[in-house]
Amino acid sequence: MFQSVLDHLSSLYRLHPTFDINAFIVPRSQWPNDDLNRPEQVLVKQTDEALELALVVDDALIEKRNNWSLENLCICVEGVSHLLYLALVAERDRQVSQLELELQAEIDKFALLLFTTGTEAQDLIGRLFVSSQIRDSVVCEQERSRYEEANRLALRYCQYLAYRFPRNEQTGSLLSELRRVYRMSGTGKIAYVSECRP
Repeated sequence: MFQSVLDHLSSLYRLHPTFDINAFIVPRSQWPNDDLNRPEQVLVKQTDEALELALVVDDALIEKRNNWSLENLCICVEGVSHLLYLALVAERDRQVSQLELELQAEIDKFALLLFTTGTEAQDLIGRLFVSSQIRDSVVCEQERSRYEEANRLALRYCQYLAYRFPRNEQTGSLLSELRRVYRMSGTGKIAYVSECRP
């Protein structure tokens, strides 16, 4: 599933990643520290020569073959989204804020599910943003605030997309909009999304 998500996101945004997603995935049971309390977590280590990344995920998600729940699919998309976006910003030699990373992952969930499941945009918006809840494992107030802000911004932007591109014949225009916003720099992206209104 992780490779499939990478393929879909790469196609959606016209990206050409040069890495094998499986090389970055580490089962939680094989991670030396037990301080990770999320179903997925991207770990980043910056050195003088390179950016080292790992996607630590629950073993059950790696072993899962079919019948993915919406929650599990979103966990998978979030992890892959983070890896792909971090690779892009590293390639462009620019920094990325955690808010920008979370915001893009929320948009990626909406876009991928919209194009792969045939679910109506408003239904997705309700399920992904309106009725979503932050996990109890997120106890840091700063982190919780960041997730809430990413959710709020993504909700507003996806409502704008649903209003602005309501019909199937506007798919090309919707894709152009998503690709343009994906490539915006951090502060520019957050400012743009903040100003979008349905």
